[in-house]
Amino acid sequence: MPENSIIRSGNLILNADTSLTPAVYNIIIDPLNSDSSVVDSITIYDTDPYDAIGYPYRVSTDAENWVYTFQIKNILQNISLGNETNIGFKLVANEKNDPFESAWFSIQSEPKPRLEIIYVAN
Repeated sequence: MPENSIIRSGNLILNADTSLTPAVYNIIIDPLNSDSSVVDSITIYDTDPYDAIGYPYRVSTDAENWVYTFQIKNILQNISLGNETNIGFKLVANEKNDPFESAWFSIQSEPKPRLEIIYVAN
């Protein structure tokens, strides 16, 4: 994307596994606030080791036909302008979901996750 571009829309699109994911399930995406490369997959943590930014970039959405579309234009624009750093994103289930259900995603099968950005440049 060219420098000083203005993002008109920015969507992260994730396709859920239709055989494992309930039809009604809300997911939250939140940009990470600190580097997660120091997180050890063997260690058991008392609290969540992934520190997220939260408001105003935290976004939640329900699936439509098992497709989750997260509108993340605000964080993408601020990353583009240098106001924020792209460390990654944290996906979590909304607290209002059934605690015995989960959303399942496969990055190996089609359709693959995608990021769609529409922008204008000078």
